[in-house]
Amino acid sequence: MAETLSEVTTGRRLFEPANRELWSKGREYQLRVLKALRVENGQMARDVMLEHMQFAEKLMIQQELRVKTAVWRFLEIWMEKVKVVSVLFRKIAR
Repeated sequence: MAETLSEVTTGRRLFEPANRELWSKGREYQLRVLKALRVENGQMARDVMLEHMQFAEKLMIQQELRVKTAVWRFLEIWMEKVKVVSVLFRKIAR
């Protein structure tokens, strides 16, 4: 599970650029889970963990969309450059 989470977050670059607020919120959830475990309240720990995972999923989806949008912008610019080079080659070939 830890390996999968690591791949999803680092492999897809979901935390770039770094988001201090996201880090802080994640830490807050983790501290709440630990507190629930210390007082042996399993239901509270499950509830906090569910809330944490729902929050994280929402933010990861938003961040992944940002990354995909940036990739599409890059590809659009790159394709325009390819078209310009293609036109130049055609002119040279004549």
